[in-house]
Amino acid sequence: MAWSIKTRQYLTYSALLGASAVLILALYPRLKPQWVNFRRGENLFFSQRFSLAIPFYQKALTEGLKRPEVLKHLGDAYLATGQFQAALPVFQRLVQENPDDLQARLGLAGLYDQFGRVDEALALLEQRPDLWLHNPLILTRVADLYRRRREFAIAEKYYDDALKLAPGNAAIQLKLAELLGWMGQTDQAIALCRRILAQDPQNRPVRLQLARLLSWAGRREEAVREYRLLLGEKP
Repeated sequence: MAWSIKTRQYLTYSALLGASAVLILALYPRLKPQWVNFRRGENLFFSQRFSLAIPFYQKALTEGLKRPEVLKHLGDAYLATGQFQAALPVFQRLVQENPDDLQARLGLAGLYDQFGRVDEALALLEQRPDLWLHNPLILTRVADLYRRRREFAIAEKYYDDALKLAPGNAAIQLKLAELLGWMGQTDQAIALCRRILAQDPQNRPVRLQLARLLSWAGRREEAVREYRLLLGEKP
């Protein structure tokens, strides 16, 4: 008798729990649609179905979901699908709401640069140098922006700072050599290229830059020799 009562109670509780679960599942999309849309967007985003993820992220934002991941992934989805103009306000909002987010700041700076808004890209990065002053790749990126603005002395300083942190980085050294050539410091640029090639004789971009520099300096025979090496010919 007692066992029968307990069994009935157990079955009743089980039924109530099951009914509650079904009710919650049925009501959840109505009560928390922003989370449902966010999760759907995430599933599509991480399966690299970016164009399908975009409308779900948009709905989640419209419904008031406040999570940086929504903006980050929506912006990245726009970039992945080539919708750069649509990505711009998303990254602007992301930086405004998360000013310490370096990746968001870099993404927005990259968009500004792509649209030819170099001044805005630089201003955005220079507002928070504490976030990137010890990162040689970002120092190089800032130097590139100053070089495009033809502020060569400032660009040189940033390249030098980057090389202090990454002294063996041939890509940064090449950028500096190119800059020195534009500044008329041809001998320094040639010497830098030769130092890189001493460590990496197969570095074709550096050898090409060296040939150009020698040509600019009027050292024709040396330039021809480097071009021949570049083409795999015997000098």
